Amino acid sequence: MPEFITKLDLAEQLLLRVIASGEVAPGERLRQNDLAVRFGVSATPIREALLRLEAQGLLVRDPHRGVRVAEVDVEETAELYLVRAVLEGLAVEHAVPYIGEKKLAVLTAIQERTDDLRVSGSLKALRKLNFDFHTGIYRASQLPRLTRLIDSLWPLFPWDSMWAVPGRAESSAREHRAILKAIGRNDTEGAGHAMRRHIESGATALSAFRLAQTETPGTEQRKKVSRRAQRGT
Repeated sequence: MPEFITKLDLAEQLLLRVIASGEVAPGERLRQNDLAVRFGVSATPIREALLRLEAQGLLVRDPHRGVRVAEVDVEETAELYLVRAVLEGLAVEHAVPYIGEKKLAVLTAIQERTDDLRVSGSLKALRKLNFDFHTGIYRASQLPRLTRLIDSLWPLFPWDSMWAVPGRAESSAREHRAILKAIGRNDTEGAGHAMRRHIESGATALSAFRLAQTETPGTEQRKKVSRRAQRGT
């Protein structure tokens, strides 16, 4: 039996997805009326969903700037990596039996598009493709509660350093292809391991990048760039 979903729950899910996919960035203002039109729902569930996400710490309310997407505290990143690795690894293992040839072809096409855009594409487009790749897998798991848990983590995660850490984009692409190969072999354990290794290697790369930025003296502008770059995968 399909799971019943209220208008409030739907509005919350839609908000989570546009935040997690990078369609709206940390610090960006969310306007209630614009969101209602965009999602085709009334203002009431949007207002309640905004309050719910604010209570979860995903949004912040400023008297002068309205409701904005929360900017992640970089010290939380290590914990987010740890939790994501466990949950997404589990979701991938359960998703493999449900990913047939057509779905695998879609995921492969997403990765090929990412490879094409890696050099010249916009950061926003790359964030969206990365989101589509990961969610395209774990939402096939047929585990709605697990899916919601992962969905709630993605808006908290700072993604942009994926493209700022030298060599990380290339290694991430290799790891994505390893996940696809395991899925193609119908190797549930291998696919889960590949996903966990992918997320953990991102944590290692970001940690090394942060350490190098801390140890390298530079101008105040470089420090500002470094702080922005610390928000990634």
